[in-house]
Amino acid sequence: LAHDLGHGQANYMYTLLIGADALGAILAAVVLESRGFLPLTPRTALILAMVWCCALAGFALAKYSFRGRSIIFWTILGSQMLPFQLLIVPLFIEIVKLGLVESYFGAIVPLAAHPIGLFFMRQYLLSFNDDLLAAGRVDGASEYRLFWSVVLPNIRPALATLFILFALDYWNNLLWPPLCGLARYGRPG
Repeated sequence: LAHDLGHGQANYMYTLLIGADALGAILAAVVLESRGFLPLTPRTALILAMVWCCALAGFALAKYSFRGRSIIFWTILGSQMLPFQLLIVPLFIEIVKLGLVESYFGAIVPLAAHPIGLFFMRQYLLSFNDDLLAAGRVDGASEYRLFWSVVLPNIRPALATLFILFALDYWNNLLWPPLCGLARYGRPG
């Protein structure tokens, strides 16, 4: 009985190792070559562009006082009430006029400033300590340097959350990428 039990475990482990190698080969052949790796680059570029635009705009709306700031914020919030299906025709007309059909840039640019992301980053940055910005200004940092060196390292949790939300949103977006001519991979991206 002990000999059979030990022999069975060896066969089971051998099957697991062979199975793992076979699974790796299948994943490399199917996922990386057909759908997974090629669309990953434009998808990641879109998500990073969305996070970057939302972080910059949220910082401006939260920390700078300028005429029309509240009007811009309420317009952004109001635009979230429009379903995306209403915006498809005007967005498509714009990318056709700009000659961006069947390009990744045409799929990225119209979606870069997402209203939910702008709202989220503005609300997160309202709680950001103004004393850190004042200390950076005293040290002679430009406004862009303040954003890059002071704000971005401190809002990493919000950036990570926004990245995950946008990744899920774009993965579930089955309408816009095919309209832009990016349907050749079968999934958005």
